Amino acid sequence: MKEALVEYRPASAAECEVVKVLLQKSHLPTEGVGEMGPNLIAAVEGGSVIGASGLEIYGTDGLLRSVVVADEWRGHGLGRQLVRRTLDLAVQRGLKNVYLLTEGAAEYFAALGFRRINREDVKGKVIDSAEFSHLCPSTAVAMVLHLDRNVKEEGEEGDGKGSQR
Repeated sequence: MKEALVEYRPASAAECEVVKVLLQKSHLPTEGVGEMGPNLIAAVEGGSVIGASGLEIYGTDGLLRSVVVADEWRGHGLGRQLVRRTLDLAVQRGLKNVYLLTEGAAEYFAALGFRRINREDVKGKVIDSAEFSHLCPSTAVAMVLHLDRNVKEEGEEGDGKGSQR
């Protein structure tokens, strides 16, 4: 993938509809995607949305959601870039923690610095989000990233301390 060809930007209303289709194809929830506004980042190549990642904000906590990449673009680092840019947005918004729920990508997110937690350990209003309350099954793995720690680069070891990149 030629990174220079991919533009990352807040999704327009029309792009939100394309993101919903990508989410449906990946069997991910679409509820609330249209309300994310500038917190939904679209990856666009040649005028087409090829991926997205969203952030719901709850005080100083955030919920990473709707991370999706079109099938033909998987395996090229696009998801990692989307997550990084969404976490950068979280830092810009002054968030301290970013939570997520996943049914099949816990190892992927662990490689980015997230750690597994019990759902009971989720703090603040994130627990009242649609994702936690009814969109994701109780079997989904809860994870957190404290934003005073690095997001790991692929293959990087590191101690997880330092500032968010």
